[in-house]
Amino acid sequence: MKEIYDKEQFYSHLVYDKMQMLMYERPLTAEHLKPVEDVLFQGQELSPFSHELFTYQEARQCVLDFNIYTLSEYYDKYPNVVDLVIDCYRLAAKEGVTEAYNNIGVFYTMTGKVDKAVPFFMEAANAGLATGLTNMMGYYGMLEDNEHMMEYVKKLADIGDAAGMWNYALAYHFGYIGRKPDISKAKDMYQRLLTLPFREGKVLSDETEIMLLKIKTMACYNLAQILYLSEEPNDENLCGIIRLLEETPYVIIDNKKIKDLKEEIYQGYGVEYKYH
Repeated sequence: MKEIYDKEQFYSHLVYDKMQMLMYERPLTAEHLKPVEDVLFQGQELSPFSHELFTYQEARQCVLDFNIYTLSEYYDKYPNVVDLVIDCYRLAAKEGVTEAYNNIGVFYTMTGKVDKAVPFFMEAANAGLATGLTNMMGYYGMLEDNEHMMEYVKKLADIGDAAGMWNYALAYHFGYIGRKPDISKAKDMYQRLLTLPFREGKVLSDETEIMLLKIKTMACYNLAQILYLSEEPNDENLCGIIRLLEETPYVIIDNKKIKDLKEEIYQGYGVEYKYH
């Protein structure tokens, strides 16, 4: 049905499709940092730069926390100190902390050196890290290179990453990223998205958890619309659609929007609707 492709009635924006938001990690632990400290810090203050910006403990915390905003803000004023902190990530990456490759790429991107950042994102992506794959997806999105962008969208979807799965579903739902619309592929991916657990043996950051909530909410809303517009109008399908709308944690859809959609669906099925 034509209405299924009308993006105005769905949630239809891609996520992380440009390099406007970078994905980074805080990969280094004190254990990871120990050999780096031995080489660079030797347990001493960062002389002669510590009086300008960092004490040894502050530098160590900056490396552990990956305070990218501090690093980029002070890069022009204190390049030697910042380069020393970035060197910690280089050494950690060589020692097998592959997440560090991605963070170096984030730093170079934020300081206007995107071309220098890409090889580091590529290293992280080749290691299968979702952050590296996401940033490569955004890089090719910025270049409007649909084929390479879709390559990374698919890789992210294959590892169960919510952003990749969402972009994959929208690509086939609305013909984004150079795809031909294919509702069957879109519907299957929306359904897969809804099976993602919020926690899987690891603690997600607040930002990641909120993004997952938002994506699952949008997927649920889109799937309910598709089923309403495409499935046979019987009691079983009605119950399935309403269950979708009632069981999803709505963090970005207000009650009025849910009420209006439920009312439209009930009316479409010829059933009286009373909203509570």
